[in-house]
Amino acid sequence: MAAGHDVRVGCPAGFAPRIEVAGFVPMACAEEAVESIDLSPPPREARAIRFEWSVTVSWPAAARTWAASLVAQAAEWRPDVLVVEPVEHAGRVAAAALGVPLVEHGWGFTLPAGMTQAGSQSLLDLYADHGTTPTEPVLRLDLGAASVQASDIPAVARYRYLPWAQPGQALPEPDGRPRILVTLGTFGNPDAAHRIRAIVAAAHECGAQVIAVLGNADRHSTDEFPSGTTVLDWIDLPAAVASSDLVVHHGGAGTSWATLAAGCPAVVAPQQGDQFRNAELLGRAGVAVCLDPSDLMPVDLRSAIERVLDTTGFAERARAVAAENSLLPDAARLAADMAVVA
Repeated sequence: MAAGHDVRVGCPAGFAPRIEVAGFVPMACAEEAVESIDLSPPPREARAIRFEWSVTVSWPAAARTWAASLVAQAAEWRPDVLVVEPVEHAGRVAAAALGVPLVEHGWGFTLPAGMTQAGSQSLLDLYADHGTTPTEPVLRLDLGAASVQASDIPAVARYRYLPWAQPGQALPEPDGRPRILVTLGTFGNPDAAHRIRAIVAAAHECGAQVIAVLGNADRHSTDEFPSGTTVLDWIDLPAAVASSDLVVHHGGAGTSWATLAAGCPAVVAPQQGDQFRNAELLGRAGVAVCLDPSDLMPVDLRSAIERVLDTTGFAERARAVAAENSLLPDAARLAADMAVVA
């Protein structure tokens, strides 16, 4: 938009108000009931298999309810290029049906080679309904430093990760103690209410100033947190991370990269989906201590928090990743490169 392009954000109609609040123009798509398909997940314990199933079967299936509306509206508006995230497939169907160049835009942790293509293969009947077959992106790009990526990824163009957030609730002033930000993201999780309180309690026992961000109604109210905790529903995450000494988070791509871009170390307690893979990469890069969900007892949490606060290497390596990220091409260059393929 800053470069003068006309931009629409295709999304299910129920999500459109969030797009508008963020300052963008939605292409709100009607959702329709679809024939039930078997989406029985692998066991949670089989994390690698469940992750692959999520990327190639479960998340792509969401396209079935709104792809038809997107194709129809896009055909009328006629975009010059269509940009999708790695597991969003309604846009892929629309690009193939309209013969529009497709760009795949990652989240910051590039998925293993072949996974996005496998997701398209799980929707061949949907493509056939629109008289087309899957097409390859003309450009695959992702964000963030290469040093934090896995070895099984395809070649992609890399750009700077620049965190963005809407204004949030005001934060307290630092008080001289280590400042710890705690968040488990915004995705629904029945265990999050208990886990975030356990993490906050452990952070207090380490003598920290603690800010807890609920982010989702399943975290319940601000009650039952230790005295002295600042509990907020929503924050400007990049600004909050920049004033923190440590972030305890779930390993979501956005939170992980907002933390890395600020050069801040972390304790990561992954909950589901790609978060386990992200946590492994962060631990391997030496910028975080990672905990399994089964290891969230007070002694484990205190030990992890104290280790990161007391070991300067975590912050040093996080700052090195931030410096590497800052040297990558910026968003203006990304927009220009996408315009070239249009």
